Amino acid sequence: MKDQVTLLKGRVQQASLERLVDGISDDSVRSLLAGLVLGLRLESWKKTAAPFRRIGVAHLLAISGMHLGIIVAFAYGSMHLIRGSPGIQAAVSLAFLFIYIFMVEWRAPIQRASLMLCIYAILWMARRRCRTTGILVLTATGSIIHQPGEIFQAGFQLSYLVVFALASWAGIVQKRWSPRLTRTQHPGMKSISWCRSMFAVSVLAWLTATPIVLHHFEIISPLGPVLSVILFIPTVVIVILGFLRIILFAVIPPLDGGLCFLLEFVASSMITMSEWADSIPWSSFETGRPPVLITIMLLAGAAAWARYGVRHLYWSCRQLRQRVQFIQGP
Repeated sequence: MKDQVTLLKGRVQQASLERLVDGISDDSVRSLLAGLVLGLRLESWKKTAAPFRRIGVAHLLAISGMHLGIIVAFAYGSMHLIRGSPGIQAAVSLAFLFIYIFMVEWRAPIQRASLMLCIYAILWMARRRCRTTGILVLTATGSIIHQPGEIFQAGFQLSYLVVFALASWAGIVQKRWSPRLTRTQHPGMKSISWCRSMFAVSVLAWLTATPIVLHHFEIISPLGPVLSVILFIPTVVIVILGFLRIILFAVIPPLDGGLCFLLEFVASSMITMSEWADSIPWSSFETGRPPVLITIMLLAGAAAWARYGVRHLYWSCRQLRQRVQFIQGP
């Protein structure tokens, strides 16, 4: 039974790949689409993905919870537009999730993210309140029990620590960096506020991921937060359009030409932008591997910044220093 499912999944992946890259001749574009939408690695993948890794946006290419979240958000938003009930919205989102999971390469990040989203969707349909951090801890515990060695893997650490930081402190950082929106606010100001909010989240993710990346891969990418925000939009467009092209390839043929053109244009633009950013001399720095203690201290510093902010930390340290001086006496 397991072999039959594996064989069927392989056929579905191959058919999905053929539909996705049909009519696209550029090897780099084909490789980017296959990796970004399906998690498949074609022959030119290493060459295509190298600039993205160096500039600190490799997380956009790796099939993970973000990609599943894009598909689920697309399905949920589509059902919300047609005013479906919350239960139907969750059910359709879960169906889209299962379809997409069956298409993509079944890697460890996908397994972890799928489990989290399934638990969240089931609780949502049951009208049960749930905390993201609780689901995160539950899935992390299950992963460690199943494979204890995963805790030392970079992918495991990046997946859970970054998501934990975002779930715990993203709202706090956004409030500090972006003023609260009002209904009467000008659309331009809302766009600026949204960009600031996205940048704040990107900085939080970068500060959390950088110590781990530095420890495992010995590289720092200062432009990561800015480029993550800039390249996030084309990533969302490619994932959604790629998914739609695979689904609608044989159902609505007239749409295929337009989807193919848009996919090729957005992917080419994304590759060009990554190569341009990679050409900047200070876009990345290679360093030595820091000790584990330094990595832990950097993570603790990122958590303290996210929770309290620089100003609060400064005054807290100053008050602590004054208290120590008072205790020591003149």
